Amino acid sequence: MSRARTHRIGLFAPPAGAVSAAPFQEDEFSATPAQTVFALSQSFAPGGMSIVTVNGVRYSDGTDYTIVGTTFTWLNTPFVLVAGDCVVVTFEHL
Repeated sequence: MSRARTHRIGLFAPPAGAVSAAPFQEDEFSATPAQTVFALSQSFAPGGMSIVTVNGVRYSDGTDYTIVGTTFTWLNTPFVLVAGDCVVVTFEHL
């Protein structure tokens, strides 16, 4: 597991009607074959928003991945990650 980059992206514009003052973090990883667990650089804010893309395609929280604390878990749906897949996790942190 290797982290290509990590950086704070400041405040994220929340969806209409939502209020968010938590800072967001973006961590980018280059997956290893069949990798499912990644260590985030910050702790995910419980109930916070997250956006995950793999090779530029967005996936759904709870269906395709989970985030608890500093652990991001890819659930292998709809596919298993292969070496070099670019996984970008953008999330609210504590």
